[in-house]
Amino acid sequence: MILRDLFKDVEAWADRVNLIQGSEPGSQFAKLMEEFGELSKNIGKSKNPIDDIGDTLVVLIIMSKQLGLDLYKIYQSDNDMQENGFKFQYLPEELDLSKLSFSKRLILWQTYCLGQLSSIISYMYLRDNLNINELPSEIQQDLISVLVGSVDTLNLIALDNKLTLTECLEYAYNEIKDRQGVMYEGTFVKSEDPMYETILATLAARRVHI
Repeated sequence: MILRDLFKDVEAWADRVNLIQGSEPGSQFAKLMEEFGELSKNIGKSKNPIDDIGDTLVVLIIMSKQLGLDLYKIYQSDNDMQENGFKFQYLPEELDLSKLSFSKRLILWQTYCLGQLSSIISYMYLRDNLNINELPSEIQQDLISVLVGSVDTLNLIALDNKLTLTECLEYAYNEIKDRQGVMYEGTFVKSEDPMYETILATLAARRVHI
């Protein structure tokens, strides 16, 4: 599959199960840290990270959509970022990473990126405003740069493990695409729940009135 199409498929799935409207960036960030923890653990154990890279990217896609951003579009449009990478330029010069594998060094960089992302999202919650268009322009750019950096780092981790980002996202998408359920008032309701059809009707009615 084409990476662009996979990004769109994940967005469509998240919309179908109401994760974009029925959840919020803070909750998705908690999920992001959970998935990143799994990725870090398996890199540390030299295990195949295909599902962990894909799962982490799925959450980044959903969170970006909640914030009104098209993650694939901003990742592809930031040509300078893709060409030059981050090269760990914000890590202290005295920090010796030479004894770590490349993937483990990338995990450290991803930790930095997610820390920056946490700061920006926390700032938005403190202002009680999750509208990215109302952020100061420099923070908007910081948010975009951190998201691009996170995807870029996942791509490099994939390559270092003889994988591609497309393979990882396709693996993750195939795991979730047939899941039946819907996010409703902060809870994921499975399709076998007696209230499932009623909840679907309620959500459909809400969308009509938006």
